[in-house]
Amino acid sequence: MQTFLLLLLATNNFPGTDELPASPGQLAVSSLMQRHCLKCHGPDRQDGAPHWEQLVLPIKNAADIPRWQAVVEALQSGRMPPEDAAQPTSAERNSAVSHLKAVLLAAESVYGPGYQYQADEIRIPAATADEPRVEAFDAASIQAAATYLDEGAVAWTRSRRCITCHTNGTYIAERPRLTEWLGRPEDEVLQFFQTGVPAETDSSTPQTPRPAYRLIWQTLGLAQWDRYVTKQTGELTDRSLRAMLMQQRDNGSWMHYTGVRELPHISTDFELAVRAAWAVAAAPGWLQNLNDERLLRRVARMKNYLRQHRPGNDYELALKLQVASFMPEAVTVADRRAAITMLREKQQPDGGWSTRGMSAIENWASWHPEKDSKCLQMLRAETEAERSVSDPYMTGFAIVLLREAGVAADDEQIQRGIAWLKANQRMSGRWWMKSMFKQTYHFSTYMGTMQAMKALAVCGELGPAADTGAP
Repeated sequence: MQTFLLLLLATNNFPGTDELPASPGQLAVSSLMQRHCLKCHGPDRQDGAPHWEQLVLPIKNAADIPRWQAVVEALQSGRMPPEDAAQPTSAERNSAVSHLKAVLLAAESVYGPGYQYQADEIRIPAATADEPRVEAFDAASIQAAATYLDEGAVAWTRSRRCITCHTNGTYIAERPRLTEWLGRPEDEVLQFFQTGVPAETDSSTPQTPRPAYRLIWQTLGLAQWDRYVTKQTGELTDRSLRAMLMQQRDNGSWMHYTGVRELPHISTDFELAVRAAWAVAAAPGWLQNLNDERLLRRVARMKNYLRQHRPGNDYELALKLQVASFMPEAVTVADRRAAITMLREKQQPDGGWSTRGMSAIENWASWHPEKDSKCLQMLRAETEAERSVSDPYMTGFAIVLLREAGVAADDEQIQRGIAWLKANQRMSGRWWMKSMFKQTYHFSTYMGTMQAMKALAVCGELGPAADTGAP
């Protein structure tokens, strides 16, 4: 801890300037991290937490940019310090975050945004709009996409040690389905998700509802792994499902997260409830064999909530169609038909679909007036043309939803969407997408790449099945 403080306060100027006394902002960062962070992130790290005591200010190399960004995200979102630890005051947290954001902005002007993902030997360059497109979509570009998805999730898990919807959450929820074509997903990500499974839950005792996105994404990932890799529901998945249902609120939904997020994930209570229902349906045989009456009532309450919910935007209507693919009894026939019609009408002239075009800005989420102010300002500053640009996330998602609704792969609209995807893959294997929140690292690129690969898979475009290595 002392080593960290000496480094932090002794290097408070950029190269080429005279040494200056520590600024109030740096003192705020130093004080907060000394009292609230370094017990777990210092020399005696706990549970593999990121190593922060050697970080210095100002930032003097590109490699430290994502590390400081992780600190900012943890503090700004309220994810750290954890709920059961002593908390800084709002003033202390805001002062440290404001200073670090200014430092990051200055560093990025010198070094660029650094790597999108970085850990040990993994170095994935920043995602940019000007990255060249592939000359042809083929086996090599498919492998490049698979490598990007696998390495990105592993790097995030190693370097951040947290569950996030836009990277390792997306990975473990979606990548198992691609096992047939891309091989077995990375066990390292699975093992990290397993560490977060709560202790045995007594379903007779109601739990206090609280923001549940980590538990829901964790449960969905474990259930999907069991469905497509092990083909049987494991003990940890069962325990996670039970804990998840015990956090359900009285109306059948879960309390969504209001901090830093990557739209369109973790946007509303309904969107989060869809993930929870997906987890319940995905675990092989779990719901069919469930005999706990208290949990069965919660499942019924969840289905009723999903069925009765009136979509707040076209994206939520699309989610209704997703629910119909795994839990048809929770969606009315009218909503299913309306979603299919909407998706067909929303296709762009170039063959793609636009995520931004799925909602008015104000309806995207339950916005927090302070935490989401910059995101709202950024979205409102975009032109109408920018809001209708096709992107890989919605293009892939729309194709998957239509296919799961029974639309044939050779349908003219689906084929136009597939052609858009094939024409827009980048040399790194990923598909570029401008994020709707974090416009430094554009993690929507990762989400979009996963959806693109799913769409290509369900349309028979990924080639023959691979040796999965699954038991």
